[in-house]
Amino acid sequence: QSDAIYKSDLEWLRGIGWMPNDSIDVNRVKHAQEILNERLYRLPIEKLKYSSIVELPSVILAKTNAQQISDWKYRELWDRDKTNIHVMPDTPEIMLSKVNAINVSNNLYRKGWDEVKMVCDLRADAIPIKTAKASREIASDYKYKLTHEQQKGHYIGSRTVKEDNKLSWLTNSSKVHSNLIYKEDYEKTKAKIHIPVDIKSVVSAKDCQTLVSDIDYRQYLHQWTCHPDQNDCIQARKAY
Repeated sequence: QSDAIYKSDLEWLRGIGWMPNDSIDVNRVKHAQEILNERLYRLPIEKLKYSSIVELPSVILAKTNAQQISDWKYRELWDRDKTNIHVMPDTPEIMLSKVNAINVSNNLYRKGWDEVKMVCDLRADAIPIKTAKASREIASDYKYKLTHEQQKGHYIGSRTVKEDNKLSWLTNSSKVHSNLIYKEDYEKTKAKIHIPVDIKSVVSAKDCQTLVSDIDYRQYLHQWTCHPDQNDCIQARKAY
């Protein structure tokens, strides 16, 4: 048979597209995916059709608690009646609250001063004004140093430190407070101290040293040797 006739069907189908959307394998996979889907397996509770008994004690208790803790229910009567209540302006509580508002008002507290301070006329020679100026000058650091600054270039100098009493006093004060000058004589004489040999304290110290000395306590008679197995000689040598 001719090869062209054999492949004619293939050549005819070569340019035709094919979508496997509804094929057997694709449908089998989709069905398996629906079976394994967790979202479809667990049905949401809101999609379940159920009804509860209205007269259950738990339902009645829940409704009662909801009404008791409701802020809107708690204020319902007041919100309805507060626009209908009329309080007389001469009620003692209302009058007391007005007086308290006047007492604690900062504007009313400063009202008198605000009205007077713009028209207050204080003379320059008034006693309070002079007192305030004098206190300001006393507390002023510039006034405190003014005399010193004016006399700074007019001091009369001295040729030496000894001729100026203040400089001499400062020099002597520095010597008195100096630790080196205070210890100068001691540092010069501390190595020149001579202690006699026969004074009582030195002799007593020597005697005490002799008594506590291990060298003088153990007087070795002579150096001698013995056999290693002579224990009595060895112990006697250790004792003396």
